[in-house]
Amino acid sequence: MDQAVGRADQIELSRAVLAAPSQRAHRRHAQTQLARRALRPSPEFSRRKIDRQRRPRHVSSFIIPSLQTEARAFRCARLRNYRLKVDALTTTETLNIKADATSEPAVELDSFAPARAVEHATSKCVIATFNIRYAVGRFLISGGLMRKIGLARARPRAPIIERHIAATAEAFTRGRLMPRADVIALQEADRSTQRAGRVHVARELARATGMHYAHAAMKIPPGEEPKARQWYLDFEERIGMADPGDTGVALLSRFPLNEAHRVELPWTECAWRPRLALAASIKFAGRQLHIFNTHIDPHANVAEQLAQHEAVLAECAARQNDPVVLLGDFNTLFPKSRTQMRQLLEAHGFTTPMPTGTTTWRAGLVRLHADWLFVRNLRVLRWGVARPLHVSDHWPVWAEIELG
Repeated sequence: MDQAVGRADQIELSRAVLAAPSQRAHRRHAQTQLARRALRPSPEFSRRKIDRQRRPRHVSSFIIPSLQTEARAFRCARLRNYRLKVDALTTTETLNIKADATSEPAVELDSFAPARAVEHATSKCVIATFNIRYAVGRFLISGGLMRKIGLARARPRAPIIERHIAATAEAFTRGRLMPRADVIALQEADRSTQRAGRVHVARELARATGMHYAHAAMKIPPGEEPKARQWYLDFEERIGMADPGDTGVALLSRFPLNEAHRVELPWTECAWRPRLALAASIKFAGRQLHIFNTHIDPHANVAEQLAQHEAVLAECAARQNDPVVLLGDFNTLFPKSRTQMRQLLEAHGFTTPMPTGTTTWRAGLVRLHADWLFVRNLRVLRWGVARPLHVSDHWPVWAEIELG
């Protein structure tokens, strides 16, 4: 019996000896975990530590480079988006441009107007003229000087043009600067030029206003260099000789444009200079209202300018009994040109509500009367100059007319 008890004690003792190492290891592991937990910082302390790690030792060492990086990324993203927009604008769906210049239509026609309106329902109509200067802005002289001395900032043009087109559309449709326009005559309406950010100015304004439009390109001769200009007229950014785009005149209307055609004006010396008018008509109070949008050459002398007006008047001769509107940028930069132009048009039965000397163009402290609106067989109820509008160096001129 004693031997059996002794053997059992030996077995139990052996088991205890064999288990001792694992128990000791378990105890050491438990003690290590407790020690680690004791040394581990609290969650609040961890947050403070992370905040300290994130906080720069000097504000400028982190914030300024970060802001610069974010601004650079934003500019790149915006430029990328605008490039996508411009690519969309310059597709064949947007531009009525053919590879062969001889196959290009004389007048480009398209519409963004609703199909319901085919005739002006009332006897009143608001018509406007605006030298939009390809929607680049108002700083003609200062911008030209900066460009000549190499200090002009290189900025993406498409965003500027699109923003100015939106401002123009608001001015013509919201009734804040003028009554809502029914017909708009544009001059210097570039089509896909580099200086206009490859935007078709007239088309995009028609899209923004929901109008029909007709655009007549000037058809600049490819490969021909422009002649030298007078120094006081040499501030405009020129279209490059290899630029596939063009400039021209356009008519926008809330009602369909009928019989749209171009009127070639006589010119001398330089084929690059504006020498074009665009004619069209709309149904107005049961009659055909004929509209002539003209851009007279600013480089021509008074006699040459009058010859260009006479070319338009020859088109009006067959419409003696119809209501006619002559409007546009007549570039009457001097008192003599204003006086003689007015005498010529009034001799053909046209009248204008505008006093000679009304400011429609400005550059710094210089103010000129360059833009005009004449009517025949019509009565002007009210008129005005829509300003301030900082889209061009010109301001829009508008008039509300009715049958006389």
